[in-house]
Formats: sequence, structure tokens, C-alpha cells
Amino acid sequence: MRAIQINWPNIRILLRGDSHYCNPQVIDWCRANDVDFIFGLAPTPTLRKHVADLEASTTARFEASAKTGKVRRFKKFVDGAASWSRVERIIARVEVGAHGGDIRFVPRLPSRRSNPGA
Repeated sequence: MRAIQINWPNIRILLRGDSHYCNPQVIDWCRANDVDFIFGLAPTPTLRKHVADLEASTTARFEASAKTGKVRRFKKFVDGAASWSRVERIIARVEVGAHGGDIRFVPRLPSRRSNPGA
């Protein structure tokens, strides 16, 4: 990474991975090395609580619809595991279709000019 950053200083590096990569050590390494990241988050009971109402209302919207396609809604909130060095902004996607519901969580990519925990 360092060689890329030295040879191409205007290039932004984005590390992307599934929930296996979303751990405190990797996130802290990315921040310390000026590497942007986007990882999936494994759903936990705590994360699911944040979207319980949205999941119910999204399901209700799908049931009230023609039931073709999917109903997809989003929510952002702040949360953090006890093992993380700080809280993270999380984006949740709730999707309901004919085959049921699907919820995904990702830590929001921090803006370099804002407070990432806000």
C-alpha cells in the first residue's frame, strides 16, 4: 500500500470486503494507513433492533403492493461493538420481495472532512 501511495499520491485506495474483514484491527489499520474501506457487517441482534420498525413497515408496504419486484428501504444510524475503537455510522438496507426479506449492514465510508462518528 505504501508504495502505491508514494508513487501515485493522488490515488484513493478503497478496500472492499465482506463481513469477515470487518473487524477492529482491519478498520484501525485502514484509518492509520489512509485507506478508505467498505465492508459488510454480519447481522447481530443489536443491529437488527435498529431496523426492526423499518423491517415491519417495509414488509407491510410489500404486502400492500402488487407483489411484483421488491420494496427496498434504507436507514442510517450510529453503533459500535465494544471491541471497536469508536462508534461507526452504519447504513442498513432492508429489502422485501416474494422470496422474503433481506437485511444488509455496512459501515458508512467516512468523509475525510467530517467527524466519522457523527
